[in-house]
Amino acid sequence: MLMDEKRWIDLRSDTVTVPSREMLLTVLEAQLGDDGRRITPETGGDGTVNELEALAARITGKEAAILFPSGTMANTAALLTWAKPGDMVLVDRLMHLYLREKTGFVPALGGLLPVFYDLAGNGSPDMASVEHALAAASVRLACIETTHNFSGGSCQSPVELAQFKELCGRAGIPVHMDGARLFNAVCALGVEAEEICHYADSVMFCLSKGLGAPVGSLLCGPRDFCRRVREMRKALGGAMRKAGVIAAPGIYALKHNVPGLKEDNEKARYVAERLRKLEGTFPIRGSVPSNILILDTAGEETCRALMEELKVRGILCNKVPGHGLRFVWHNGVNWEDTRLAAELIVQAAGRIKECGGGETHGI
Repeated sequence: MLMDEKRWIDLRSDTVTVPSREMLLTVLEAQLGDDGRRITPETGGDGTVNELEALAARITGKEAAILFPSGTMANTAALLTWAKPGDMVLVDRLMHLYLREKTGFVPALGGLLPVFYDLAGNGSPDMASVEHALAAASVRLACIETTHNFSGGSCQSPVELAQFKELCGRAGIPVHMDGARLFNAVCALGVEAEEICHYADSVMFCLSKGLGAPVGSLLCGPRDFCRRVREMRKALGGAMRKAGVIAAPGIYALKHNVPGLKEDNEKARYVAERLRKLEGTFPIRGSVPSNILILDTAGEETCRALMEELKVRGILCNKVPGHGLRFVWHNGVNWEDTRLAAELIVQAAGRIKECGGGETHGI
């Protein structure tokens, strides 16, 4: 089945979400000011930003929070506040802040040195590997990602997070969590955000992915840490004027849009279950606990061919490390499109396998 160009099913990322009318209307009544100029050590001059930061801190169980224009900048600020150039930072090789954002680890910029731990089969840290890495190097900071993007949206359980935090605590180092899709993990695990964030000293989460806000990310952590982060944000160019126009939709998102992420997770699992029941499709990476589904292919050529075949059929997706194709569900993809996507993926995969692209290589 071929589809009209105007009828895309866009599964490239949940960053393609569009704010609702109700969310956008909050901008008109937002109290605005200069967030870059402090009124107190913890707050800037924009009342709406202050309200959002207080809400984010309360939800995550942290003392304070800082609004950033992007998750990349927030993660970079966290890394460069906890550590200094030349320090070693514990990450996994597929971690987004290491593999794609990179800023903290570029010698001419952050100058941090990566020390790697392995992931277990479920996408969670391999605790023996973490323990070994901490014993073998003088690490200043440890990082963890949940949901884990390139492992197929895997979610670490509170037990696993507690184990990771305990190992890092023994080494006397803080833990930073890249929680870009934190609330997808909240819905997948059936716990409150605070229960997940309890096992990290600082946490970043995005407003502009599944939560549907136009822009913005929050970095949450101890009060003294956040005071230093404000200075780092300014150095990185992240101090914003009249940022209430960003913060107001963020407040709406946190108050109204979290429950909808459960349905996004369910749609991804529906497609995964549909594909697993059929022969002729590619293996699925991980158990698909959240809104990300990754198909593992035979290599770059097969991956590209499958991506193009899907595009011909009206489905947009993205390549990810390990010759995978990633599909991300969000509020712009309804159940009708989800069921159709499952059938079209089956058709496209069958077509590619008929052409000789059947062997698969996972990460």
